Amino acid sequence: MKLYYRVLLVLASLSACNTGPQNEGKMMPRLPVPSEARPITTQPVEIFSGDEKRQSLTGEKLASTPPDYSDDQRRAWRLETLTGADPATATYEITGRHGIVVTLKAGKDTGALIPALLLNQRGEALVVMLDPANPFPEYHGQGGRIERTNDPFIRIPAVTRIRVMTAEPAAP
Repeated sequence: MKLYYRVLLVLASLSACNTGPQNEGKMMPRLPVPSEARPITTQPVEIFSGDEKRQSLTGEKLASTPPDYSDDQRRAWRLETLTGADPATATYEITGRHGIVVTLKAGKDTGALIPALLLNQRGEALVVMLDPANPFPEYHGQGGRIERTNDPFIRIPAVTRIRVMTAEPAAP
């Protein structure tokens, strides 16, 4: 009987030691959000005009070019700002992760989405289609997750190449 009480005492003391949340040790630590967007940390983005390489877009180039849109965590540049292309005639072929190529063209209507290079708070370069009137729409922390629509904008991560193709404007 003494052995039974000793085992019971040991089990009770072991269970009392486990008072904290069970998954706390398994959770990733919450890193603080940087006060401003970091410089580009990914590989340089090659910019081509047709088949001719024009330049490489690096962190230094982005740092020296004022963004068209910015807030405290993100910066975005219109692709025509970075490439010098005429938005009325330019079409962009964006090569992203795994060699996937997406073709983007800016809308000509007022309020149409435009292609832009977005530098997020982690320093990653993405090509996105954004609304010039609201370039960084509220998405997180809005509540009502069930009724909220998905993010409607195209996002191309890990951009490696931007190819600018121009078409001659149609004659009237």
